[in-house]
Amino acid sequence: MTRDEAQALLQAYRPGTADAHDPVFAEALDLLSRDAALRTWFESQDRFDGAVRDRLRAVAVPDDLLSRLLTARGQPVRRRGAPVWRRALALAAAVALLLGLGLYGLRSPPDAPTALGAYRNHLAAWLRQFPTLEFESEQLSEVKAWLAARGVTGDLAVPKGLEKFPTIGCRRLDWQGRNASLICFMVDGEVMHLVVIAGPPLDGGAAGVELRHVRVGEFHTATWARDGTAYLLLTRAPAETLRRVLAG
Repeated sequence: MTRDEAQALLQAYRPGTADAHDPVFAEALDLLSRDAALRTWFESQDRFDGAVRDRLRAVAVPDDLLSRLLTARGQPVRRRGAPVWRRALALAAAVALLLGLGLYGLRSPPDAPTALGAYRNHLAAWLRQFPTLEFESEQLSEVKAWLAARGVTGDLAVPKGLEKFPTIGCRRLDWQGRNASLICFMVDGEVMHLVVIAGPPLDGGAAGVELRHVRVGEFHTATWARDGTAYLLLTRAPAETLRRVLAG
């Protein structure tokens, strides 16, 4: 297990709970005991989580928040008027606040990532708040055309299962001089963020075509590569939803 993989797992680890005996974390905890740099990172992470817990205790949850969220998720996506994803995201923002969105500034800015795993962790932190999009459309064909016109990415191999759902929009990303893009989809009331990175193969296991699933904090993620392009998919949706979408 690499340090990046251990960090991804340890972000979901809860000290002082049954997680200490969960075999899922065993290898990461073993590396933690032997890696001083990883231990320093984990201690900083634990201090941040403590600050989040302290802030959450001071936040009052609206009594009707759950019913409003469930109502929003049950409405269909419409082309006319205010799209349902805007209303759902507005409500989800309240939940995101309770999860510590405003506390991200307590962290020190992350070092420039040097591996796909590090970039995945950075994205999971950045996407805690819904990003600003440069182009909005519910049609994947329009999103692809907008990105292609700007030379961001070439022929995108979007999973067939994901193509069945409406898009929200897209934006360009810049990571270590690489052309990259973000496309957001609305899948059964949850947002799925697809990040596409063109260029030479990345390290961290992204050079092959094997699909890898990793839990990073509140996000379920998947990474794979195809025809020289790396793909990352991040979502708060259940892992089963992610697997279903990728299975087509």
